[in-house]
Parts: sequence; C-alpha cells; structure tokens
Amino acid sequence: MVGTVKSTRVVASPTSLCHQLIAKVVLLDYSHDEAADLLGCRRRTVGRLYPEAVDHLSEIFLHGGLLELIVDPESEPEDEDEGYVASTN
Repeated sequence: MVGTVKSTRVVASPTSLCHQLIAKVVLLDYSHDEAADLLGCRRRTVGRLYPEAVDHLSEIFLHGGLLELIVDPESEPEDEDEGYVASTN
C-alpha cells in the first residue's frame, strides 16, 4: 500500500517570519544580529527580509487608512510607493 507521510515539523511561513522580525526589531528594539539569533536565521536573511517586512506593513497601513500617500509635485519618484506619511485623521 502506498501512502503519504505527514511531517510534524512546523516551518514558519515567510509572512510569519516577517511579523516576528518586525516585532523584534521595531517593537522590541533588537538589533538585526540579535533578531537573527532569536529567530534562528542568518543575519543576511534579516537584512533581506526587513525592508520587505516594513514595505508589507506600510501597505497594510496604507490600505487600512492609517497612512496616506503624499506625492511631492516637484519631483517624480521612480517608485510609486515613495511618500508614505502617517495619517493625521
């Protein structure tokens, strides 16, 4: 009989790791080196994921109305995501 074996090992999803990374670095003020040690990953991974995690969090805030996009009329940023500021509402 052929069957499948389910692994009992739980691997953190990239989103979960990003959430934990934001919590460690932003909220708990750990350095990237300390966060890497605590999360069981390499410093290089933290350096790669951190900007992505902040961008993802910014998108959530933008779509939730906590940030608004402000564009400087005198400059044309290459990246349309530039110009996030905290909402004053």
